[in-house]
Amino acid sequence: MKLILLKIFLLSFLPVICFSQSDKDGVYLEFEEKGCSYKKIKLLNAKKVVCISDKPIINTGDYASISKIEFDSASNMRKFEIILSEEGSEKLAAVSKLYTGKNFAFVVDDEVVCLMKVPGVISNGKIIVTEDPRFSSLQKTYRNVKEGLELKGTVK
Repeated sequence: MKLILLKIFLLSFLPVICFSQSDKDGVYLEFEEKGCSYKKIKLLNAKKVVCISDKPIINTGDYASISKIEFDSASNMRKFEIILSEEGSEKLAAVSKLYTGKNFAFVVDDEVVCLMKVPGVISNGKIIVTEDPRFSSLQKTYRNVKEGLELKGTVK
């Protein structure tokens, strides 16, 4: 009887586990269409709303590690890199080949942190998250990604 109650108790938390925020965070494909039959989501540092795919093409499970935040003087942007797992790197290479010239949206906490134009096949297994220094959300985004990796046991 106790075993059955324990199973019921554990199963009651399954929907929460399956649909956690980290399952929604990741890299999405942006669609440029007027009617937007996909998911609409707001850009973090702008009033613009973009249309993205229903599910991420790269999710937090594909993240392996994270670099420190740096300032890139050439672009006048702050940035950090997310290094993907081998499986995540393969996924990124495949989808970037299909969607060259399109935008990927990097989403954290149901907000688009940045849009990334896909220049071609991305085979280095890195996602570069950038932000204009006039905004202050990059630090929060960095903390959220790093905390997720710490929970996975990837980063100390």
